[in-house]
Amino acid sequence: MGIITIRNIPEEVHNNLRVRAKRNNRSTEAEVRAILEYAVQPQKDSSGAGAVFAALRKKIRLTEEECEIINGIRTTERVCIEPIGFEK
Repeated sequence: MGIITIRNIPEEVHNNLRVRAKRNNRSTEAEVRAILEYAVQPQKDSSGAGAVFAALRKKIRLTEEECEIINGIRTTERVCIEPIGFEK
């Protein structure tokens, strides 16, 4: 494993990192590792709704239970709409 030392971090950035780490139940060091890992991941060339939802789920850290609730709402409130016809 590599070791990186970062000096002269502005106090506001350091405080925000600590707050973010606490919110995510991690140490500040673990939070910085998570941010770096996310930042260097190869970008996927996918713009479908599923990919967008998966990225959002990861970013806001949705639980499986929360995803099931969202899926339940989506499937139970589905309304069938007739496609527009352009024929005369």
